[in-house]
Amino acid sequence: MSPPVAFGYKMSWLAVRSAEPGQVLTALGIEGAKPSSWQEGIDAVYASGSSLGHPVFVTPTLDGWVLVVSPGFFEEASDADPERLGRFVTDVARRLGTDVQFFATHRVVEGHAWAWADEGGLKRAFYYMGEVDECLVDIGAKTPHEETLGCVPPVGEAVPDEATVMSVAGSWSLDPTELERRFPGVDAGRLGQIAAAWPEGGGTSEAGETKRPWWRFW
Repeated sequence: MSPPVAFGYKMSWLAVRSAEPGQVLTALGIEGAKPSSWQEGIDAVYASGSSLGHPVFVTPTLDGWVLVVSPGFFEEASDADPERLGRFVTDVARRLGTDVQFFATHRVVEGHAWAWADEGGLKRAFYYMGEVDECLVDIGAKTPHEETLGCVPPVGEAVPDEATVMSVAGSWSLDPTELERRFPGVDAGRLGQIAAAWPEGGGTSEAGETKRPWWRFW
């Protein structure tokens, strides 16, 4: 066992409640998964940038949650189809039969998103893009922690930022920037790749054209 490696900024990830990492790999269609140290896994997902075939790092279970880390998930928060985020999280939650949360933040375009679904459907989805100063997704009632933060519309001049995403993640499940402090020793994870045929949509429009996700606009 070794310490985990923190992540979060300029990254997207899922938090899956009370699931085995192997179940998550199967549900998401992650290919070629192999054992990986945290350092190798987190370095790989950050190094991939906007390349095709995004790597995915799947953590061991931490306090009841499995974290699935990949820049490929940015594509599920697409301003070309604002409902896509909710569909994606809901589909994964139904496949796994448990709570699934989505988080993403990218400081270049100031894109910040979070969502939560369970077996019963979508509970909450939010996506703010600072580059155009617009809330593109705001579905479901704000959770108590969001209300406390006071930076989710309608909010006057306050806007969400990357610290907001970490705060919401910490309230709902795990703040990935706090992992090193909270978990002094953890098992290795698994490093794989998002399948070419992505579940539920795969990033193409009805016309069959590839959508350009918001995080590639810079």
